[in-house]
Amino acid sequence: MSRGQVSLETMIVLAALLAALAVWLVGVNAAADGMGAALGTQQARLATAKLASAINSACVMGTGNTVSVEVSVPGNATVSYGDGLTLAWGNKTFTERVYCGFSDFMLVGRERLDVTNDAGTIIITRTT
Repeated sequence: MSRGQVSLETMIVLAALLAALAVWLVGVNAAADGMGAALGTQQARLATAKLASAINSACVMGTGNTVSVEVSVPGNATVSYGDGLTLAWGNKTFTERVYCGFSDFMLVGRERLDVTNDAGTIIITRTT
């Protein structure tokens, strides 16, 4: 067997391995994108539940009471009051029942919020 033949066979084997690695990396990248979207959805769903719980707690405890909560959403989300609390994130919306009204606001990433009952109306303020 000549040296040239061994080198050629080695290059062919390495090329095949690199091609297989490239195909595998494409699959791993697609799976990671799907996992990131699923994680974001769960964070938005959890933020909706935590906010609704804090609002309902402050509402039930009566005027002057404050509940602190920390929520996290990837990117930005809009929180509105209509038929309950609705959190809109990307093209998804999540809704939870709340007992007191509040003004609409934006969530940006991770935020600490104080939820205060002011005579039956909920005031939501950012804390540091």
